[in-house]
Amino acid sequence: WNLTEIFQDQGISRVNVFYSNPNYYTERKYKQTQQFAAAAVKSETIPRDESETKTIPVKRSLRSPLTKQEAAAAWTTKTDDFFPYSDCPHCFWSGYFTSRTAFKRFERVASAFLQAARQLDLLMDSRAAASYTAESHPLFDLEDALGVAQHHDGITGTGKQHVADDYSLRLQAGINTAAAHVLGIILDQVFGGAKNEFTEATENTKAQALLKDSLTKTLQYCPLLHNETICEAASNTKFENNQEDMHVVIYNPLSKQSSTPRSWVVRVPVSQPGIYVVKSVSPSGSLKKHEQAIRARPVHRKNRNGRGAEQQKGALHVEFLAGPLLPLGAVTYRISLQTPLSQESIDTKAEEGLLLSNDLVEVGEDTVKVSNGRGMIVTFNRHSGDLKHILSGHERHEDAFLVDLPLVSQWGYYTPYNDAIDPSGTDGQNSGAYIFRPSTPNQELQVLPVCEANGSGAKFIPTSLGLEVHTSFGKDGNCWVHQIVRISKGQPWIEVEYTVGPVPIDDDGRGKEVVTRFLAPDIANDGQFYTDSNGRAFFKRTRDFRPSWDLSESYEPIAGNYYPVNAAIFIQDANASLALLTDRSRGGASILDGTLEVKVQRRTIADDHRGVDEPLNETIGGMTPYPPYGDATRIGGGVTVSGSHRIMVGPGNAGAKVARSVMDDIFAQPMIFVGSAPSLQNPECENSIDETLLPSFSVLNPKARLPPNVFLITLMRLYDYHDDGSGQSMLLVRLGHQYDIGEDDNVLSKPVQVNIQTLLDSRLCKVVSVTEKTLSGNQNWTDFVSTKFNWTDPIKSNNDSQGPTDDSGSIIVTLQPMDIRTFYVAVEKLST
Repeated sequence: WNLTEIFQDQGISRVNVFYSNPNYYTERKYKQTQQFAAAAVKSETIPRDESETKTIPVKRSLRSPLTKQEAAAAWTTKTDDFFPYSDCPHCFWSGYFTSRTAFKRFERVASAFLQAARQLDLLMDSRAAASYTAESHPLFDLEDALGVAQHHDGITGTGKQHVADDYSLRLQAGINTAAAHVLGIILDQVFGGAKNEFTEATENTKAQALLKDSLTKTLQYCPLLHNETICEAASNTKFENNQEDMHVVIYNPLSKQSSTPRSWVVRVPVSQPGIYVVKSVSPSGSLKKHEQAIRARPVHRKNRNGRGAEQQKGALHVEFLAGPLLPLGAVTYRISLQTPLSQESIDTKAEEGLLLSNDLVEVGEDTVKVSNGRGMIVTFNRHSGDLKHILSGHERHEDAFLVDLPLVSQWGYYTPYNDAIDPSGTDGQNSGAYIFRPSTPNQELQVLPVCEANGSGAKFIPTSLGLEVHTSFGKDGNCWVHQIVRISKGQPWIEVEYTVGPVPIDDDGRGKEVVTRFLAPDIANDGQFYTDSNGRAFFKRTRDFRPSWDLSESYEPIAGNYYPVNAAIFIQDANASLALLTDRSRGGASILDGTLEVKVQRRTIADDHRGVDEPLNETIGGMTPYPPYGDATRIGGGVTVSGSHRIMVGPGNAGAKVARSVMDDIFAQPMIFVGSAPSLQNPECENSIDETLLPSFSVLNPKARLPPNVFLITLMRLYDYHDDGSGQSMLLVRLGHQYDIGEDDNVLSKPVQVNIQTLLDSRLCKVVSVTEKTLSGNQNWTDFVSTKFNWTDPIKSNNDSQGPTDDSGSIIVTLQPMDIRTFYVAVEKLST
């Protein structure tokens, strides 16, 4: 192209062509805004650009002078987002919100693990940390893999299968390297009180040395305990004849504390039927050790990722409530076999089906009511296992409320559009990795019935903590959705664990868009629902409506009303709120008033022609190579995915407050380490053994509590200053206010102060200085504010612009609602 010819008609003879960038573009647009504002006040002309000599006359007859405010207001302000995007009437890009849902969960797990590993990395001696470069640090591979996974075709699930497999391979390799590093730190902390040399070879000191040696060899990180009850170190513990005990170290990466200390349900596999004693390891001199006697019970249904049909033969686990858990701290539990039982007695006990009333469970003729012991009562249909009703509330001072709601859950699917099957009179747009399109625009959810293939429709399984309701769903004898609903003592939510797959494709040749829906018909939400934006602000969504433009006709009433759900979705009215919290990003909607639904899995057999060039048909064996090295054939059957939701209810117009109360809890799940050691043959040695273990430790000052509305988003070591002899280390601390204005008028939505000086454990380090940075940490906040463009008053000096409350350099910082503030914190004596 001859660029001169393009501009000749405008009277421009010389053109300067150069590569632009966002910074330069923004600078030029700001300069233009200043010129417009200045011209409106002082001049009859407006320069096009300071590099040009020509000016554009302003004809007062056609245009009145712009005030400074009008000049600023000339820029369009957009407060909503662009979801759901479409590029044709039937082409809504709302499928990728859920595509490759297993990878979306894997990325979430890896991200949470990295944040926890960064916290624990602070416990490594700074002299050892100084030997690492950025690229050689054990956390670098995971940081690198997570950065790559944020690619717009990575986390979205819109890449090819081989590429998605490579993302997963990189993430797992990063986790493996980081886990080995973290394990070493955990071992150092667990044995922080142990003697390195035993001067007197007594029975006690021999036991101490044996314990330390055994756990050093056997302790391992067990990430699969959260959803599959799999841990090699736990399964290999030899409980028979009291040969070994199991030791469980639980690290809590969640920083904030509520009025009730955090607890967590832990399930670990055991190899021997029997009654086990679970005991927290306490320092010598404790008044009473926390001890629980728990019967091992079978792992039921397909909550081991589809392996097996009913209970897993010989697969047992012990379930206990761990807590209170220290913020950014660890506690240790010892599990020992108290009373061996035969396998037959375990099987018989599980299959008797006897459900007796107790303090938490009330059994009626047609219903079963379960209480969490804290004001929540959930009612099930005794025959089908269906949810029927929830009663929840408490009478604590100003937060008193009572919610009485019918509540029903369903599993179902939408059939995806496939131009090889469906009439293509519109545009032939398929449902695929990017696009979600039901085969008919107004398709009703195809509800799956409770599966009767294996006998009764539901099993009620009493546990040491409450009740589980196991149900399967499917058609024609194919039960491919398995659900466990748990009500546990002290937990203010309904936990729904699911296993879905393989999703059938042979029955109709289409595939399926699998959905779980919750119906609360008493909530009159009038087409409105709320979804979060990256776990931060909640956006109000209105069915068949767009805030910034006129949606004259909804061509896709289902796909066009699906929105991304990163953490939570809720509906509410003046009387009640219903929230669903998810463990990964996915799509969600309220297609009908009084309902919430989220998509949990997608399987299509047609490509949507948006660049992937293959169907979203994940199989357990992956694919053969692409041409010319292979024919890109799918190997094996469809994949099986598992996950969980939390369902919560609250008073009217309180959906955001209800959801926020546990959003961080779902993300920052505890890290669990398991190892085995010879059993305590001599009970008199037990106290000396406990002195060998450091039963608990914390990165934070145990006496300094973060406010319940503040989340420690990032705590990591950046670098160490050992070359200059100062012995100082630099930390990055990022704090987030987790509530928006109006979500809790009493306390949680108000500004809050945090004292960074007292935040960290003084035994770990001493704070020397605090410098506020921008969100990304690459500029001083004061420098950023002084050079920030003043778009609201472009003639005014930039130096007069004000940022948020300016307490940079102060030890005490203030967080406004929804604030995220980032600090470099210099500390000394960062050693253990």
